[in-house]
Amino acid sequence: MKDYIQKMFEWHKYPINAALHAVALIVLIIALWNRSWMWIVIAIIVAAIGHLIQETYGHKARISKLEGKKRK
Repeated sequence: MKDYIQKMFEWHKYPINAALHAVALIVLIIALWNRSWMWIVIAIIVAAIGHLIQETYGHKARISKLEGKKRK
């Protein structure tokens, strides 16, 4: 369980991703309250965009690390 929680914190360590998830959570709560499927889908898309941004930054970091090893 500890590894899962640690992995979740690592997924949300970038401020842009965390902010998008906060916005998505607020939109999702309001959408569920109003039973609006369109806004529920929008909240899911906003959260997915946050994860894509997170993965892009992580991928750039891995590439930079590999390029640094090649230069040595």
